[in-house]
Amino acid sequence: MKNEFKNVKMIVTDMDNTLLRKDKTISAYTKSVLEKCVQMGIPFVFATARAERVTRFVQPAKNGAYVIANNGATTTLDGKQIYNAAIENAQALIFELNQDELILDICLELGDKMYTKKDPELWEYRRTEWNASMYDFAKPLNDEANKVTKILIESKNRKHVENFMARYPNIKMLANTGEDWYMLSRADVSKMAGVKRLASILKIEVGDILAFGDDYNDIEMLQGCGFSVAVENAVSEAKQAAKYICKSNEDDGVAHFIMEEILSG
Repeated sequence: MKNEFKNVKMIVTDMDNTLLRKDKTISAYTKSVLEKCVQMGIPFVFATARAERVTRFVQPAKNGAYVIANNGATTTLDGKQIYNAAIENAQALIFELNQDELILDICLELGDKMYTKKDPELWEYRRTEWNASMYDFAKPLNDEANKVTKILIESKNRKHVENFMARYPNIKMLANTGEDWYMLSRADVSKMAGVKRLASILKIEVGDILAFGDDYNDIEMLQGCGFSVAVENAVSEAKQAAKYICKSNEDDGVAHFIMEEILSG
């Protein structure tokens, strides 16, 4: 297949369950492949629902770390923000969420920090790089509310959340697969929108981009990029959207595919 991929000018990948293993780590082999891409002048982009700061452990050591974070709401280069899609009227929405008894927790991204309604020490899978602290959401965020790009809410009642968010047509709701968490962002935000924006900045055609993914929020990106690969552990819909299937995230599928089809020879 190598000739087919000779025109790839940018590589973009999801992180959780695609590039990262189940335990949220990255192998030394995969990290070395990312470094080689950067050394060869191929922009390597992380497109993730995570905040940018939570990707720093996997970013290439050299300059040129592009991150499309918060599911497309924020784009950074070497940690510096080049785009940010803040949620309009975020403060009013946060107040209402906080008063709803069926909303069990609220987390929001604000600058380089996460604020959470629950004590981070109680999180079963707490990671220090989330840089989270408790906040009383009954108190206004004042000017900081104008910078909120992503709100996470926890609820065991999906229908209630769907009915609640139906009153906010300018806000998109994405359910986390297999979890009771929902991500809220501006309606025009998506990974693919972020990919297109960054491609325009870099003067790269979308048809020359290779994308990797595994989940529902990767489907638009897999369908929209010129080259697309789903990892073996991907949901069936993502596999159907992709042109190729690579090894699973546990087997460093993304790195092996890049090495075999882009970097070798």
